Amino acid sequence: MSPDRRALYEELVVWLAIRMTQVIVDLPREHHRPCEDGVRTKGCVVEHGFLSAFEAACAVLHGAGVAAPSTHSGAEATGKGEAGAYYQLLHDVPEIRAHLRRNLKTSARQLSEAVGAFLRVTTEFHDMPTTRYAFAVPKGYGPIFTLMINCGYLERVGDDVKWSSRVAPQMRAIYAWDKEANSDEDLYEARTAAEMEKMWATLPLKVQRAFFSGGAVDVVSLAIVIERFWIEGEWRYIDDIAPKSKVRFQQRDSLRKARDLAQRYEKSKG
Repeated sequence: MSPDRRALYEELVVWLAIRMTQVIVDLPREHHRPCEDGVRTKGCVVEHGFLSAFEAACAVLHGAGVAAPSTHSGAEATGKGEAGAYYQLLHDVPEIRAHLRRNLKTSARQLSEAVGAFLRVTTEFHDMPTTRYAFAVPKGYGPIFTLMINCGYLERVGDDVKWSSRVAPQMRAIYAWDKEANSDEDLYEARTAAEMEKMWATLPLKVQRAFFSGGAVDVVSLAIVIERFWIEGEWRYIDDIAPKSKVRFQQRDSLRKARDLAQRYEKSKG
């Protein structure tokens, strides 16, 4: 394994170890403490909670020899005590690095799994982009991203970066890319853009008069109208568009769609 690939594996293992100490665990603080200084992780009991991202992280840490399955008394005291859910970190960060550097048998499979665990955690809990297009380097990931570029997982695009095809197996494993390596994020954005064009082009007269006849757009009320009358890609059953006081949003992007229409309206006014 090349020096850059070994260095990337080391950085990913350290990042995952620190990140797992930040997962909320129902344990006494003497057994579980968030790593706030980037150094002290030894003895900390972490729990993956059977969430796939954290399970993958714990598997990588166990495989690297820096964490071991635990039935720690502190864990047992909570009444949980599931051996499979708890791991105890065996080293502080400097010792983790030293341990990994002594182990010359790190495999390509281990690096691949570490990249996969990193992507699982960052896409599920840190809004890491999965687009095939270029994006700005997220704050705090500079060192890892530099090594990912050196190892071919990322490509530079000016000051930005984009994922390369090398990361396709890990992206497919988390269902972020399809088998043709198309990003689900990109496909969703394309579908949404087409939907918004149609929504704006087919605005019913009642909606136009209520929201787009001058003045600022009431985005919340418009979102409620979208929730009630934009059905399966078209406006339907337009009747009384007065806001219903007890309407609860079922579609997570109703407000986003309302804001998009409001922006289109402002642009149309010149």
